[in-house]
Amino acid sequence: MRLRAFYSTILLFYNVYRARHGQPYYSLLQAIKQKVKSAVSYISDFEEELVKFARARKCDVRYEDMMMNEKPEERLCS
Repeated sequence: MRLRAFYSTILLFYNVYRARHGQPYYSLLQAIKQKVKSAVSYISDFEEELVKFARARKCDVRYEDMMMNEKPEERLCS
């Protein structure tokens, strides 16, 4: 059984269970998508703020340079 089909089956049984217990339909997949979208947005906003902060401090080090340099703090910002 493919993973996608497996999860679809689980979600189907989840809503069957909810219906039997008098609860309304709930799109669990939609809720998960919204949480992921929110997390991606948060990370994107954080990255933008980090770039603004680095530019304000006139930092010019690339990520690759930091990974190769054992003491990047010596040349991070001017």
